[in-house]
Amino acid sequence: MAAIAAVALALSGCLSGPSRPPVKAWTVEPATADSARAPVRLDELTPPPFKATRLGGVTVLPPYDTAPIHVKRADGTLAEDAYNVFAAAPSQLLRRPVMGALAQEQRFGHILPSASSAASEAVAEVLVSELALDCRDGRKAKVRLGLNIVKGREVVLASEAEGSADAASGDYTEAFSKAFNDAIREGLVNLK
Repeated sequence: MAAIAAVALALSGCLSGPSRPPVKAWTVEPATADSARAPVRLDELTPPPFKATRLGGVTVLPPYDTAPIHVKRADGTLAEDAYNVFAAAPSQLLRRPVMGALAQEQRFGHILPSASSAASEAVAEVLVSELALDCRDGRKAKVRLGLNIVKGREVVLASEAEGSADAASGDYTEAFSKAFNDAIREGLVNLK
């Protein structure tokens, strides 16, 4: 009886067809000090630096707000990649790179997480309107975002930016990290 069960189990594996590839989970990492732009002298900054800035909302708009990586196909349609996903909800995953970029910028002072009870002079808000693997022109990670700095209830600085990075190697952590960090850096430089 045990021999029959073992043979049946072995055959069921052979008859079930090819196994599906494992799902790969990817992250978006903060820029390293080597890739960050040169520090800005505090006495050269306009507007004057804030003493502390809180990270407010990092909002990722649908359909990009779910874990599967979205792919823009050559025909322009959008699809979810079932085998390549972000390791967490994109709105949560992008918080660390945003805090890192704000800290490197220096004019925002001490960067506080959203849950901090410490007082801040400003709040940084990020709205991501595109976060996709674009296959229409090669294979590139693409990010489009808006950045607002809010003081009180007024937006005092705002910008929009985008970034892209080659993803042909299949290392989506590297590609999306570069694309996002380029976009957030551009957004910080263009704040008006």
